[in-house]
Amino acid sequence: MSEKLPVISGKDFIKLLEKLGFIITRINGSHHRMKHSDGRITIIPVHKNDPIPKG
Repeated sequence: MSEKLPVISGKDFIKLLEKLGFIITRINGSHHRMKHSDGRITIIPVHKNDPIPKG
């Protein structure tokens, strides 16, 4: 039951979150801040097409 998480780039993760209803509210350097209408906020690092590190 130990399924491994997929490796995904920041750009692909932003596309996924946009499909779930998040919008980009601010970009500070390579970090994109996204907010959902219900109040959830997350920050995604976008470094070229490099995968987001696990952990």
